[in-house]
Amino acid sequence: MESGFSKFFRSSVSDAEIILLAGQRIISEINILVENSQGFSQIPKSNPQLLHADIKKKIARHENIKSMPFTRNGNIRFSTLYPVCAAQILSLEKILNVSVKPNILWEGIMSRFLIYEIPLDISLNEITKELQENNDFEIIGMRKFIKTGSQQQFSPILIAILGTTLPDCGNQS
Repeated sequence: MESGFSKFFRSSVSDAEIILLAGQRIISEINILVENSQGFSQIPKSNPQLLHADIKKKIARHENIKSMPFTRNGNIRFSTLYPVCAAQILSLEKILNVSVKPNILWEGIMSRFLIYEIPLDISLNEITKELQENNDFEIIGMRKFIKTGSQQQFSPILIAILGTTLPDCGNQS
């Protein structure tokens, strides 16, 4: 009984804007995984000096990159403490003439919690609006857990918020 409402909600704010918002909150480190967008080949790692020179050309705040090791899969994991630098990494399209796709590793940037017994006839947009008005957090995403073929009236909702501190309890006033 979904009543036409979506089971998923994703903030309309872009990942780069979310990272900049995260900079206003206390976060430890921002990690971004950059992978080859074609999927079948790896980012070249035979010449590290050439790679570093290419990164320095494309990222104005490259000195704020804490580390950029290669993973076992041939991807590069960038770590930084600076949201502006992270936003610049997210805008990368090519490294050494290889098309790449940056993805944020959300651990350390957001938290998740579960709210039980939410009526199914309330849309996720309504829940988002109410929670953000009554609490001091930015909702990144939500998901309803609905069993297919069941006649349930209520559903638990998983909520992902910006920041690593969960609220004491959600105000519903």
